[in-house]
Amino acid sequence: MKWSQGGVVQSVKGFVSAAGEINLPEDITINSNDDIIVGGVFLGSMDAGNQNTLTDKGNGDAYVVKVANNGQTDWAVSAGSSASTERAYAVEVTSNGDIMVGGLISGSADFGVHYATSNGGLDLYMAKLTANGDWDWVENLGSTTDDLFADLTVNDTDIPYAFGSFQSTINKGTQSVTSTAGLDLVIWSLDPINNADSDKDGVIDIDDNCPNTNNPLQIDSDLDGAGDECDNDDDNDGITDNSGDDCPRGGAWNWTSDSTTDFDNDGCRDSTEDTDDDNDGVEDEDDGCLSSYTPPRNWWTSDSSNDLDGDGCRDADEDSDDDGDGFNDAEDDCNKVSGTSDLGSYTGCVDSDSDGYADLEDSCPQEAGNSTLGGLLACPDSDGDGWANSIDDLPSDATQWSDVDGDGYGDNPNGNTPDDCISTPGTSVLDRYGCPDTDNDGYSAADEDWTIEDGADAFPTDNTQWSDWDEDGFGDNYGNLSWVDRSENWPGEYYQYARDQDACPTLAGDSWQEDILGCPDSDNDGWADFMDAFPADPDEYLDSDKDGIADGNDDCPLVNGNSTIDVVGCPDYDGDGWGDPETGTDWKPIDPTQWADSDTDGYGDNPAGTSPDSCPDETGFSFKGDVLGCIDTDNDGWADIIDAFPEESSQWNDTDEDGFGDNPVGKNADECPEIAGVAKENGCEAIVEESSGSILKYGGISVGVILALIVLALVISRVRGKGEDKDWDAGINLTGAVSQPAMPNMNAQPAMPNMYAQPAMPNMNAQPDYSQYQQPSVQPVVQAASPDPCNAAG
Repeated sequence: MKWSQGGVVQSVKGFVSAAGEINLPEDITINSNDDIIVGGVFLGSMDAGNQNTLTDKGNGDAYVVKVANNGQTDWAVSAGSSASTERAYAVEVTSNGDIMVGGLISGSADFGVHYATSNGGLDLYMAKLTANGDWDWVENLGSTTDDLFADLTVNDTDIPYAFGSFQSTINKGTQSVTSTAGLDLVIWSLDPINNADSDKDGVIDIDDNCPNTNNPLQIDSDLDGAGDECDNDDDNDGITDNSGDDCPRGGAWNWTSDSTTDFDNDGCRDSTEDTDDDNDGVEDEDDGCLSSYTPPRNWWTSDSSNDLDGDGCRDADEDSDDDGDGFNDAEDDCNKVSGTSDLGSYTGCVDSDSDGYADLEDSCPQEAGNSTLGGLLACPDSDGDGWANSIDDLPSDATQWSDVDGDGYGDNPNGNTPDDCISTPGTSVLDRYGCPDTDNDGYSAADEDWTIEDGADAFPTDNTQWSDWDEDGFGDNYGNLSWVDRSENWPGEYYQYARDQDACPTLAGDSWQEDILGCPDSDNDGWADFMDAFPADPDEYLDSDKDGIADGNDDCPLVNGNSTIDVVGCPDYDGDGWGDPETGTDWKPIDPTQWADSDTDGYGDNPAGTSPDSCPDETGFSFKGDVLGCIDTDNDGWADIIDAFPEESSQWNDTDEDGFGDNPVGKNADECPEIAGVAKENGCEAIVEESSGSILKYGGISVGVILALIVLALVISRVRGKGEDKDWDAGINLTGAVSQPAMPNMNAQPAMPNMYAQPAMPNMNAQPDYSQYQQPSVQPVVQAASPDPCNAAG
């Protein structure tokens, strides 16, 4: 907005940006003509009016706009780049109307044809705009960190000054300054004369070889200090550029044109620049007579009438090769027609295909060639064997030219890949060339002249196999990559998807199970011997648990075992042939002499074993004497069949068989255990007394007692049952007089024990702990079975 001195608004000017775009003015000044100069930063686009629209390059650019005193925008310019941010914080006008601009840049920024690159972070900059809005120069100052710009001013000699803050170190030319700690003040000035660029070519005037002529490349051909753009004799040869010099620049320089250096005086040095030294219209490279005539004569111009070959040498007196074909007229068979033939019967004649042979004799005049055999001369012969491609069956092989059977292998036995079956087409390439190869694996099929032993294909219908070293019908090649570590001396090679690969290529065999082919199989069951746990048994091959018993016969095929009786091949800890309880029926797995307990009374059935059961068919718990596992009614440990008192636990033996037990502390103890007697019921011999009353007494024993003993003997006899070794029917002597021993003191009474005390009975149900036993390292010897004492004949 512009006011008059009286405070009246004279004009209003705005710079327009679209929604979301930024336009920040930072400074304003007025020149001597009352024109307004505004500086700032914008992002996006900005319409400064009067068709002056600016667009930033990416991250925000600095701008300067000049608005004339009539309110119309004269010009608008910006500075920036796509990867940095630039701001114009200050604008000042110089005495001649130019504008000094100051602010900050980051990265590399373009100011017209000039540019500045920061030293690391944000740098201060000063730039000059001409009164017409052209960037004249730009300079920046800063450290490797971010610096701050404060303001800019211009003194009365138009020297600009800028100041701001910095940290770290600033280097500028030979000057250097370092901050003390934080941000320090920096004041910066420069002489604009050292930065002036009058012709706006990006080269300051003090360095510009044409300061008033735009020439950014600064080319100075003759190095005379004046750039070619403003030098009227660029090569300094004495002929001005615009007055006859045909070679003003780009060639020789600092030389003088005269008759020795420039024969035709065209400004082009003969030795390095002029391509037609005598100016006869024939280029020097084609001119055989550049300036050879003596004495000098009038100029002439070469044409077809006087210079047939146009070589610059007049045919009449200068040219010895009129047609210019390189052959002297004396030896040229066609000296009036340029030709290049130099082979065969004609020299210097037309050779259309340039193969050295004149068309006059060339069998293929339009095709270059070098053939010499078969009646065709100079036709294409790719392999150079003398036979033209058109009649060469193998045109790419110089050692072969004929292929009767057309299979691609030549008939010449001394050439490359000679055909071993000349009249029969084939594709074999490995054992011999050009013979039938049914399966296309490179090996030929055998014939009467070439057998498998010679190298023919052992498997002519299988393209994955061709050799069979051990001749067992299975191929040596293998398709399993896991076999690559096999012996390097083995025949065969890796071939992906190889079929029927021989697992034992050096050993003949006919195994086939599990895809293990061609290995020895002694029992012909299909399993290779090295896999067959039973190589001599065709019915068995597998022993999974390695116990020597085939899985087919092994009741525990996955558990190593040595049982052989109830189950086969199962664990048998004690080695008696009976399987342990987990898999077999061994009642006592840690005792090799016992394995069964039919009556489950804790005593084994084997009569020759440890603690054998004397009554294996009846459950009993007798454990004393030599009769174990039989019925023991009174639980005194003695089997009823040997217990004299089977129903009295305190007595079991009656040596004198008088009905009184031998155990002195038992019930009805026999005071005379070795003398039969019943006197006073103490087992001693009775004294005969006269009978009285109606009761008959014998030896002090009544007839009733005697009858009772007889009944008891019969019961014991019945209980003992079958097959007893001892004759239990011998009873007490009931007849005859019994001699009487000396009578003891009948009044002396021994201390009587507790007749009711019972012996402690073992736990007949206790079983051994099997959980911790393991297989013995040495198997115990199984004892031979002994006869059952309860069933043996007496």
